[in-house]
Amino acid sequence: MRNALIFSTLLMLTVGCVSKSEARRQAHEAFMAGQLQSVAAATARSQPAGITFRGDVKNETLPWTDDLTLTQAIVSAEYQGMNDPSRIVITRNGQTIQVKPRDLLHGKDVPLEPGDIIDLQH
Repeated sequence: MRNALIFSTLLMLTVGCVSKSEARRQAHEAFMAGQLQSVAAATARSQPAGITFRGDVKNETLPWTDDLTLTQAIVSAEYQGMNDPSRIVITRNGQTIQVKPRDLLHGKDVPLEPGDIIDLQH
């Protein structure tokens, strides 16, 4: 789209349909439209879509919501292990967070963030 706008602006310049200042304005608008499109595409690529599980679960990915907690995510992922997990590790932005399953049973839940990866280990 950006290239088409620039091409049309250049074409108008060569045939003399617009003034020099109008051509500059149109070229600037085309450039800014391309910049906005690039930023929007980069933002869409950089935002993780949800939560990912590794381990014995039926649903390996879940959509993230503002109030999603670890306990809710494990239930939604439908944990299918024969035994309860002995360790839970959340990887967030390259950092790991160790969670003791016992803490979840005692009501110490962990809020999740988009892009979290949850390892349920035996």
